[in-house]
Amino acid sequence: MNVLDKIREYFIKKKLKDEKYELGILDKKTNYWKPMLLLIPSIFIVLLFTFFPLIYASITSFTYLPNPNNASIREAGWKNFELVLKDELFAVGVRNSLIYGFLALPITLTISIIISTAISTLYKKWARGFWQTIFFLPYITSAVAVSIAFAYMFDNGVGIVNRSLGINTKWLKSGVYDSYLPLVVLLINGVWKGLAFQILMITTAMLGVDKTLYKAASIDGASKTKQFFRITLPSITKTLNFLVTMGILGGIKVFPLALFNNNPTEAKVNGGMTIMLMIYDFIKQGASGLAGATTIYLFLLGVAMSVILKRGIKFVIIIINKIGEKNVLNTIKNTKLIL
Repeated sequence: MNVLDKIREYFIKKKLKDEKYELGILDKKTNYWKPMLLLIPSIFIVLLFTFFPLIYASITSFTYLPNPNNASIREAGWKNFELVLKDELFAVGVRNSLIYGFLALPITLTISIIISTAISTLYKKWARGFWQTIFFLPYITSAVAVSIAFAYMFDNGVGIVNRSLGINTKWLKSGVYDSYLPLVVLLINGVWKGLAFQILMITTAMLGVDKTLYKAASIDGASKTKQFFRITLPSITKTLNFLVTMGILGGIKVFPLALFNNNPTEAKVNGGMTIMLMIYDFIKQGASGLAGATTIYLFLLGVAMSVILKRGIKFVIIIINKIGEKNVLNTIKNTKLIL
């Protein structure tokens, strides 16, 4: 064996040794407790602020005082749930929360998609960054300051809205407990605040779509509209699903306390009650049992609303796909065969 063969054999053995070492690292199992150490802070926060409060609310919702003058005697039952259902303000709160949840999400999502499409078509990076920053400003602005500004804008005396339209509508001070006027202000305020986060997420998702798909579609003669519905929207479905989930949770938990001078009584008498505001009012009054029962109702409404909206969106997508497949089949049937 000459020197070259020995050198070649040395490097082959070294290469095999390195490959064996790399395989050993890949096949090596990680101890269970190591990743758990990293998850402990997150698990603790979830237990402390989500799981334990839900258990406490469930326990207090099934306990009530048969004699309000004697707090030492407590009984278990459905009394708190019955009292909440009989409350007229609870019906107003459910109405406002559901209408806000069902309307604010699609309106905000539609506007966000339109604005994000316009931003993503900009050629220069600095222009995209500038407009993303502009539309993201409401997200980092104080929610209380924004609510106070909206309350001033819709004031029945010196409000900008009334002066611009030449009317004297009492948007937030109607004096009617089941008025729909505060809901208009609530929707406009919610849509304006929700645009910031959704525009940022959708724009980022659109900029991440593979550009070769658009080039191939342009070569095939697809218009910008077809590219949007056939390439852009299907490519960002995961982001849209995330935003729909977050929008449902945020919609059902709307809390317009700052619009009514941080006074739940004003919300009661003017038709601005929501489920979250009702829970806050019960806790402020010391009625933890009623607050717990209302929390359980809020949880059930959130689950039901999430299922309905997600199933509805899925059904619409299936129908659109079926129509598209049918159009393709009809086009193929009507095309003359060229030999």
